[in-house]
Order: sequence, then C-alpha cells, then structure tokens
Amino acid sequence: MNGMTITEKILAAHAGRERVVPGETVQVQVDLALANDVTGPLAIESFLRIGVPDVFDREKLVLVADHFTPNKDVDAARHCKIIRDFARVTPTCMSYARMAASTGKACSGSPRHSNSKTWRSSSA
Repeated sequence: MNGMTITEKILAAHAGRERVVPGETVQVQVDLALANDVTGPLAIESFLRIGVPDVFDREKLVLVADHFTPNKDVDAARHCKIIRDFARVTPTCMSYARMAASTGKACSGSPRHSNSKTWRSSSA
C-alpha cells in the first residue's frame, strides 16, 4: 500500500484490493453510513419511496442533526423532524460522537439499502 494517500489506503482496504488510483471508481464495504439534516431528509424520502423494509444494518447507520440545529426557521425544523421520525422507526445504535471517534473507517454520505457504496477516489 505504499505510494497512496491515507484515503486511497482506506478505500483499497475496504475494497479488498491492494491499491486504488485517483479517478478510478471502486466499490467498498462501508463501516458507517452517515446522513445529516441537510442530505438525510432527501435520502430518507427516497428510501421510504422505494419501500424496502429496513436499512442495510442499523449498527452502521448514523443520523446527525447538526446543520439546522438549533432550527433557524420552519423549513430547518422540518428537516430535523424527518431525521428524528426516521430514527424513531429505524432505531440506530450509533451516535455522532462514537462515529467521530472511530479511526480508519470508510463512511458513506447517506443511508443506502446496500452493504456497499460506489466511491471515486481522488488524490489529496
């Protein structure tokens, strides 16, 4: 794994490959799927629309309300409510603090009904 950035090393390890290169599309096994109060509501609405029964792994889903908290207006409050309501029906065991304290983790940006995520590597 020499000659790669830390990001490339993490992606290679989670793709089960010896190396990845900038610009390459790779499929990796994610340790955590993160959704915040900006991107989460869009992903959650899509997730509910496709009608799958559950998230891929409740232990690997992190929901974070940090951009619109405290709520600045009604729309911001609506975004946070979508996150809270989804968390109530899909209990997660992960907190933002636990996720942030993890090291060497591959983390996607939104919940997916899949145990893998396609990533494009880039040089730092």
